[in-house]
Parts: sequence; C-alpha cells; structure tokens
Amino acid sequence: MSRIPSVLLLLIGVHQLLHSQYQPTILPEKWKFKESTRAFSVNDSSEEVTIFRRNVEVDILNQNLSDRTWTVYYDPIHQAPIEANIKIPDLSEIYVASFSSASRVIHGFPLLKYLLESPEEWENRLRLLVNSANNLDINSFWEHEAISTEIDSRSYGEIIKIEMWNQKKSGVSKSNPSQLKSFLAEKLSRLERLFHMDATSFKNRSMHQIKAIREDSALFVLPNQIVANLRYNPKENLVLEFAHYPDLKRLAALPPDPYEIADRLRKKKFTPSGHLYLAEIPFPNRQRRESIFARVMAYYGHEVDSHLLNDLIASEALYLESRGEEEQLKNIIDANRRFCAGTPFRLRQIGRHSEDQFADIQNAVENGIPVIWLISGQIRLIIGFHPENHEIVYSGSRDAGNEVKTMTFSEYQKINRQMWILDPQSH
Repeated sequence: MSRIPSVLLLLIGVHQLLHSQYQPTILPEKWKFKESTRAFSVNDSSEEVTIFRRNVEVDILNQNLSDRTWTVYYDPIHQAPIEANIKIPDLSEIYVASFSSASRVIHGFPLLKYLLESPEEWENRLRLLVNSANNLDINSFWEHEAISTEIDSRSYGEIIKIEMWNQKKSGVSKSNPSQLKSFLAEKLSRLERLFHMDATSFKNRSMHQIKAIREDSALFVLPNQIVANLRYNPKENLVLEFAHYPDLKRLAALPPDPYEIADRLRKKKFTPSGHLYLAEIPFPNRQRRESIFARVMAYYGHEVDSHLLNDLIASEALYLESRGEEEQLKNIIDANRRFCAGTPFRLRQIGRHSEDQFADIQNAVENGIPVIWLISGQIRLIIGFHPENHEIVYSGSRDAGNEVKTMTFSEYQKINRQMWILDPQSH
C-alpha cells in the first residue's frame, strides 16, 4: 500500500479542470439525442456523414476510449442505414440542472473531484497523488475527516482506499459509523441519480457474490469510469474505495472460463527429486495476510479480495491460536462451510481413515485439487506427493519462503488433524 500525503501537488492546470467532461461509465444499449450532434465516418474522423437531430434514437455498438467516441447505428425509414462515430456525450451539458446540483456535491469532496475531473489515465491519476504535494486535502469529505487515505493494490488493479472509521481507532473519528455510512450512501446515491447512471446489471454481477461474507457493502457507479465501493463492518471499520470501472468489470466477469480452469488443474510439475505437485497454486503474498481458502479460490479462478474474507481470516487466526482444540477445529470448518454456501464449491473432508490418507492425497493432486490441511496450530495446503517414497509436498499458510516443502508420510501422520478439499462442483 502507498500512503498518500495529506497535502498534494496536482499537476493539472485550472483550465483543464474547468473544461472537464463528465461521460457515462456504463455503455448504454441505446441513446436518444438531447441536442443536434455531428457524426463522422468510422474510417475517417474528419469526414462528417450526418447530423443527428434531437430525439433521434440510435443503437450503441461500441465505445472507443482512445478518441472518446461511440460507434452508433441508425436505421431510418426509407433511407440507407448509418453507422458512424459520435463524440461521447458530456453529461454536464446534457443534464444541466442535474449537473448544477451534482457539482455542489462533488465540490465538497476534493479527492473525488480530482478523480472525476483529471484528464489522466487511471494509473497516472494515482501516481500523481503519490508523487506530488499541494493544497488538496485528501482526507476531507463533506465536512468530515477520514482517518487515512492510501493506494491499495488488488488482484485486478489499484484502488484508492479511504478509511472513514476504525473500531480500534474509534477515538480518532467522532462520527457514529452507522450514521456516517448512511450519510455517505445518500451522497453517492444522489450523484448516481443526478448523472442518470443505470448500473443495475453491473451491480448484480459484481464481485460481492459470496453469501457468507457478513459485510454491508454497496457499489455506486459514477461518471468517467469511477466506481465507489462503500463497505461497513461494525466490528472492524467503515471504508470507502474508489476503483476503475474497467478493472471491476473484468473481475465481475464470472464464472471464469471452464476450459482455462480445467487446463490449470492439469498443469503439474516434478521437482528434481521426483515430487509431483500442482504448478499453478498461488503462493502467499508477502504484503498482506491471506486466507488459505482465498488462495484455493484464486487457483480455481475466483478472485476474492482479502478484505472480503475478514471473518474467515479471523476464524483461521482463532484456530491457529487454539493449538488444535476440537471446538476451534469445528469453528474453522463451520466458517468455511458458510463461505462455500455462496460459491460453486463444496467443502468435503477426505482422509478420514489412516489407511486411505495417502491414496486420497494422490487422487486429489492427480485431479488438480489442492488439499486444505489442518494440523496443530497451522493450516497448510498439500499440493503434491512423491509417487515412490510416499513423501508429501505442502505449502505454508503465511510466510513467503514456504512455497514448496516436503515431508515424509510418517511425519505427516504424527501432526495431521484433518484434510478438506474445495470440491469444484462444476468440474
């Protein structure tokens, strides 16, 4: 994570901000012109082919972000169909009255105003925030003060994470978190309405699909490819995140390609000593703690950000601290059963009988399935075996450097508590 200084120099001229355009984030299927609009050839941007009059409705074929145009199709009665490029509409000019209200709301949140009005690409906008310093108070929002603002790297790209309230730092923020959440949601929802953003379908297939995650989360789609995600966990924190719509759109494109996942499950490697192991397992991230179950989900092609697994990580931590007590062993399995309830996977125990354990490990690995291994005080992944001397290959749960280790089967039997797999029901 990159913490952003509270005072920043934004290398953007005032003239650029004054002439910023507010363009739709989600491509509509159709568009009815609010004013006469010139249209140009798809092959020659200098060649005007027609002028679409007010109230004419066209089909939107695609969006060209490089030159900020839409390719549209119009089939007039008794005339030849027209396919042409138009400039992407500026919402501030189309919805003048709405924009007047929206601009007052945006003005009260300097960081949001910068994100919406910067002409830079998303990565450059974030880079400018980190590398510069001027008079933009990034922690100020609508007469409130955030605890911290930072850039966070996710599997799908970089986001801006603003912590509004934290249970451990409750003395820092004087706001009631529940009331503050409602206040933020009302402001962001109002901006959505004022800009006439219809994001229902995107929200329905967004990344927040795991039913077991008991977190109050809401998405708000704003102009210029900006998506706000408001997350509230009464036991932890209230966070507002700003992300780039194309990044989230890729993440929301679930389920993953079954052929790609099947190919991943087939990929295995041999160590120089002859151990067979799964080649595509994601290893522990050096920068943040991660759940074993999240790593398995990522292996199956379902990216789940670590913040969505706070309850799960907490359950694992509780188990790790318990030194294998039966009650805590049950707790972690119950937590992950809840997690699986919202996924296409089934949590299934294997190796119940000692005489079947190595065969069960071998069968799972040969089918591309990692084994979630619970031992006293640790959770590991069994990802391979030696076909002749019956050694196992495992990956540590936290520390980088534990990517691929081996153990004799007799050592395994001494510390083994339980083995489980996330059975991919779709395969």
